[in-house]
Amino acid sequence: MKYLIFKDPNKDYGVSKTVTTVGVLQQAFGEYSDGVAEKLLQDSSVVEITTERFLNLKKKLTEGGTSYRQLRTVPQDPTKNPHAHYAEEEVEPQSESGPDVIEVDVVEIDNPLEEKPKAKPRRSRKRK
Repeated sequence: MKYLIFKDPNKDYGVSKTVTTVGVLQQAFGEYSDGVAEKLLQDSSVVEITTERFLNLKKKLTEGGTSYRQLRTVPQDPTKNPHAHYAEEEVEPQSESGPDVIEVDVVEIDNPLEEKPKAKPRRSRKRK
């Protein structure tokens, strides 16, 4: 097998070839058997290339342009806001001995909304 690159991708060489854009130039390349490659190499616009270069051109062709590459997507729950950060719920294992219970009789809670009677201000003595 020989790997060939064609300088004029629009010219009809009588064989199938793959056309790709490398930089700003279009180039055609292909993989051919030794008998077909010898006939094609008689044309001055056909050059033999290395396996590494052929694989590089093939890679560029199959990946497509940079702006057309598919983005990796992450599945999301449609019921949640995608910009919110949700805390993970942690499930605590229940103890086998039973819950510890403390009984409380009466508890007084200060309500900050209730008005408390204001303390009378102290009178200060005037100094002479």
